[in-house]
Amino acid sequence: MMSLTKPTTLLLLLTFISQLAFAIQPPPTKKGKRREAVVYTDGGKLKGLVYAVTDSSLMLLSPGSHFSEISFKEVHKIKLRPPGDRYLLMGTGLVFGAISGGLAGGSMASKGREGEPGAMAGVAGAILGVVIGGLLGAFLLPLIFNLIFNKKILVQHTTQGYTALKLKLQQYTIR
Repeated sequence: MMSLTKPTTLLLLLTFISQLAFAIQPPPTKKGKRREAVVYTDGGKLKGLVYAVTDSSLMLLSPGSHFSEISFKEVHKIKLRPPGDRYLLMGTGLVFGAISGGLAGGSMASKGREGEPGAMAGVAGAILGVVIGGLLGAFLLPLIFNLIFNKKILVQHTTQGYTALKLKLQQYTIR
C-alpha cells in the first residue's frame, strides 16, 4: 500500500500557502496603505481607520463615519492590521484544516490494516482528523496571520517620539 505521508505533507504545505494568498490585503488607497487601527488610551481603546495625522494628534474614522481626534499624549499603544473579515479567515482555516486533518488521520489510522478493520480504522481516524484539523485551522490561521501582518507601535511621550509616530502613521492615512 502506498504511503500517504508525502502527499499529506504536500497538501498541508499548499494549504498554508493558499491561506496566505487568500489573506492578501486590498490595494492601497491613493495616499497610503489602508489599515485598521486599534488605539489604546487612558480611557480604553478606540478602533477605526487612520484618517489624518497632525503634529500632536491622530484622527480616526470609526464605523458609521464617526470621527475621533486623539491627542498623542493620551495614547499608549497603536496596533495596525490589514482590513479583513476575521470570520472568513477562520472559516477558510476550518475547511482546509478539516480536509488535511481528515486525510492525515485516515491514512495514519488505517496503516498496516487490511479489509474491513482497516476501512473502519480509516473512517474513525478521518473523523477525528477532521475535528482536530478543523479546530486547529480555525484558531491557528488567524494567529499566524496576526503575527505576520499586524504592526504594533509603542508611543514614546517625547517631542521626538511624537515626530516619529507622525511619520510612522502618515503612510496609513486615508485622507
